[in-house]
Amino acid sequence: MCIDCARRKIRRLKQANPLAEGAGWFLCIIDHDDHVHVRVNAQDAEDTSAEWVQIPAPFDVFQVALRETGIATRIHLHTPEPAAQRGCSEELIGSIPHVIFDAAAAASSVANEEVCSICYDAFSAGDEVALLPCAHRYHAACVAPWLAKATTCPACREEITESAVQSASASLPGALGTCCCTAKPVHRATVG
Repeated sequence: MCIDCARRKIRRLKQANPLAEGAGWFLCIIDHDDHVHVRVNAQDAEDTSAEWVQIPAPFDVFQVALRETGIATRIHLHTPEPAAQRGCSEELIGSIPHVIFDAAAAASSVANEEVCSICYDAFSAGDEVALLPCAHRYHAACVAPWLAKATTCPACREEITESAVQSASASLPGALGTCCCTAKPVHRATVG
């Protein structure tokens, strides 16, 4: 979860919620430890937004990015009840193959209008991208928190299992030639 993702989301919020001179935001925030959901209420507006926006960054990182904007804010923070662990194990998440996108891989991704469906940002050169067994791709920092809470792909809901990850990892070199252009693998799962 990077501060750049938080900055991009805050810029989009500013565009969607323009403020009059001297006005600020009243933010409702739900803190999920690894990401936050934000609802913006402009202090000078009569109608308020009921739309929640997910920011793929922890609350403290979000606060730093928010302070950089200079927008006066009041925050109402909600903390959810802790949930029982029901996602993938850390070992399984750590065994999912990652690649670093180079310029060619990023250009191909942009040409195909492919984005990380968690943060909705395009893949850029230098991004670490996780390759799930179902062939869906996400920023590694975006999909790891999802998988810590769920055992399925965020897009197709295919179950992420150890055997599926091992099978996908074994075919990774061939997959790089077809889906990631010249992206370089970061690590591969060890096949037992």
